[in-house]
Amino acid sequence: MDELSLFNYVALTALAIFFAGVLIITFVVILCTMCKEADERLERRAAAPSPPPPPLQLDVVLPYFPYAGRGDGSASEAAACAICLGSLRQGQLCSEVPACRHALHKDCLGMWAKTKGSCPLCRAKIGVQGSDGVV
Repeated sequence: MDELSLFNYVALTALAIFFAGVLIITFVVILCTMCKEADERLERRAAAPSPPPPPLQLDVVLPYFPYAGRGDGSASEAAACAICLGSLRQGQLCSEVPACRHALHKDCLGMWAKTKGSCPLCRAKIGVQGSDGVV
C-alpha cells in the first residue's frame, strides 16, 4: 500500500468512528430525555390531589321539641345555636345531640348531621337511626 491509500484508509476509519460516536451520543441523549419526561409524568400523577370524598349523607332522625329556656329567667345568658349563631327563643323547635345533649335549632342540626355526623360543639358522634329504630 502506498502512503496515500493508507492515509485514506485511516481517514475513513476515523470518520466512521466519529459518526458512530455521534450516533451513540444522540441515542443516549434521546433515551435520557424520554426517561426524564416519563418520571415527570409519574411525579405529576402522584402529586395530583385525589378528589375529596363525597359528603356523608346520613339518615339522621333526631327528636325535636319547643325550646323552653333555662328556667331561671336570666336573659343575660341566652342560649345560641352553634351552627347559625342565632339565639334560641322560647317556643322555637330545637333538637339535641343524644350523646352530649347540646341543643340547637332543629333545621340547623338536621342539615349539619347529614353531612358531618358529629356535634358542632364537642364533636360527639350523632347517632344514626337504623331501620329498626335503634340508635
